[in-house]
Amino acid sequence: MRSTIIAAGVAAAAFAFGAPAAGAKAPDVTRETNPYDGSFDCSEVGYDFTMEWEGVEHVVFKDRFDDSGELIGFTFRNRFREVDTNTATGKTVVMRGSETENWDLVAGIRTLTGATFIGNQPGAGTFIQDTGRIVIDIDTGEAISIAGPHDGFHNGVDETVCAALAS
Repeated sequence: MRSTIIAAGVAAAAFAFGAPAAGAKAPDVTRETNPYDGSFDCSEVGYDFTMEWEGVEHVVFKDRFDDSGELIGFTFRNRFREVDTNTATGKTVVMRGSETENWDLVAGIRTLTGATFIGNQPGAGTFIQDTGRIVIDIDTGEAISIAGPHDGFHNGVDETVCAALAS
């Protein structure tokens, strides 16, 4: 699923910063702009086409360290916009999002707030809304708390987008 892939890449980049030596100042902010693309075979969810997407994400990272210089968490803000296309018909939909993720490595939780995924279909309106707050156990990946509409989290982003592109 796209949200997992995007978030996993962002998390891996954040972990790559590592902890500075004790007493060293952590980087205040790191900014990245990342174009991305991909595809999904919609036959896996009952449709006879492939979906392709292309977009750009803008990410701002901030590491948090304790007094001894150990990494105890990080926060990143992720904004993206992409266009998803039904390769058989050329039909497109627009996906966008703007969320903040807070990773608390001491408590072992990841908290997502904001608009993870919003999808609009020209002339038909919103077909996916994944907004609000989700708290996830970092070790298990299981949701501890969910608040707000989360179409993508509950139903799968790719399956929901395939349905919109098929209609």
